[in-house]
Amino acid sequence: MQVDKEPDARLSKPVVYVRGVWILLFIYLSSYVLISKMGRYEPAVFGSNGVKRHMWAPRGFPDFSSTKEMSWQWLFVPLWLLDTRIWHTADNAYDPGYRRNQWDSAAAPAGWRVIPNAR
Repeated sequence: MQVDKEPDARLSKPVVYVRGVWILLFIYLSSYVLISKMGRYEPAVFGSNGVKRHMWAPRGFPDFSSTKEMSWQWLFVPLWLLDTRIWHTADNAYDPGYRRNQWDSAAAPAGWRVIPNAR
């Protein structure tokens, strides 16, 4: 009786695909963790006397007061939504352990400026 020592090629293909999916998932998650680690809170809601609320923005994401287009950042929106619901909530914006963008109303675009006594 002779035993075939070569593995069946049909069984190894799914294993290769599963490994490939796990590797891509690891790269996806680790790249978001990296850019999120370098992120900061950005002004998101403005009122008549300044910033009312900050939201977490990973590095490379435009700040919420700008009109910049998001291109590759759409890839990370599912992770960003999860991140802002669990770890980087708006309540943490004023914790000393996180960086926060200090918004200067004088440097704001003309459309964002509040004109006192305007009717």
